[in-house]
Amino acid sequence: MAAQIPVNNQREWSRTALKSRLGRWSQRCLGGLVATAGGALMLLGSSGSLSAIALTEDELKARLAVVPVFSVFRSEDGSPLTIQSEGEGQSAPTSVLPGFLDPDDVRAVLNQVREQNGGGDFDIRALSLARLYEWSLTNAETPDAPRIQYFPIGDQLPQALELRRAANPDRNIERFSGIPLFVALDQGGESYLIVKDERSGKEHIPFFFRVEDLNASWARFLQKPEGSDLSGDLQLEVRTLGEIVGVLRSENEEAGKLANLIQLIPSKEAFEYAVDLESGDSASQGGAASGAGALAP
Repeated sequence: MAAQIPVNNQREWSRTALKSRLGRWSQRCLGGLVATAGGALMLLGSSGSLSAIALTEDELKARLAVVPVFSVFRSEDGSPLTIQSEGEGQSAPTSVLPGFLDPDDVRAVLNQVREQNGGGDFDIRALSLARLYEWSLTNAETPDAPRIQYFPIGDQLPQALELRRAANPDRNIERFSGIPLFVALDQGGESYLIVKDERSGKEHIPFFFRVEDLNASWARFLQKPEGSDLSGDLQLEVRTLGEIVGVLRSENEEAGKLANLIQLIPSKEAFEYAVDLESGDSASQGGAASGAGALAP
């Protein structure tokens, strides 16, 4: 059954003339974000000045705070479980903290870790993307600090690859690199579709971590049955989390207009799992302890 994120009746969908120029902006403003060939994203701190970003630092963190990221921690001392990565060209192994956007992935890792350690005292904790981003910036100049490697929701990569290939028919694209985010366009494919909250008057361009959530939201708005073919009502575009964060950090005035509209929509499963962890619902988490503990390597 597809996940659903409801669209309230008080909201309306409208069109905006903002063009899709994220690629150019992100190349100029990406800062410390590096997409790896394996489809993961490493968030490395940038030593550059953040004083002229499109959003204030607090506003940027607020946009990232809604996204839960899951990792395995040692229950005894609350330290994160890291892995040693030996990348090409590295003189020594690098400590990596894996961050998972899919609850199923982190649960599988927890089970594997417990099996390898005779059960062991480990649990899953949810951290916000904002917390990890802040930690990365703070520890950018610390050689021994682990890098954070983000793993996408695996079943979203085929759809992301299909959209990327369709948008680049002249390129031989074999894999999708990065954390995919899905956004709706108008029928002409030139403008993003935005959500207007009639109560607050605020407008947003929602970027979804799961394409099923985007489709379910539109199906509800258009009053169509779940699973309906919405291809005649909207087009989809795929971007990466790195590109979006690049826009949010941009010094470009036009990018700043877009940055003020961007809204990240985590998957329904990730949101509910984070709530369960916070509430201590360990029965539904296979024994995982609750808590959205702070990163303390």
